[in-house]
Amino acid sequence: MPPGLEVFRPRELLGRSILVVDDERSLRRQLTRDLDALGYRALEADSPAAARQAVESEAVDAVILDLFLEGEDDGFQLLTWIRERRPEMPVSVLSAARTASAHIRRAYELGASSYFVKGNIPLAHLYSDLAARMLDASRSATP
Repeated sequence: MPPGLEVFRPRELLGRSILVVDDERSLRRQLTRDLDALGYRALEADSPAAARQAVESEAVDAVILDLFLEGEDDGFQLLTWIRERRPEMPVSVLSAARTASAHIRRAYELGASSYFVKGNIPLAHLYSDLAARMLDASRSATP
């Protein structure tokens, strides 16, 4: 993490699993390194198939998702699949700057928790937003 950027990370979330789904290897690795350094258990997937397997076989608490994976709509299909199985799980989209407003709207309609454009925000903002959404989800699940 760049010095001087504070990240919101409540103690009760440390050790939780976050799945990073991106076909861009260097960014996927950067995200998983950062998440591990922040005290999370980072998992990674480079395709929708690998992401589905991780969600089915691992205790995934949240997802960072690129929408453009191996074809125009695969990230959208994966988001729909996740929402059908885990509607409470936070899914933050981190996608390319070429994304049109129609894609952003569609992601929210399909259940994205938040949407960030690659390269336009410090990653600390993404991590803090995801932590807040994970905290809200865990509090909502507690009776």
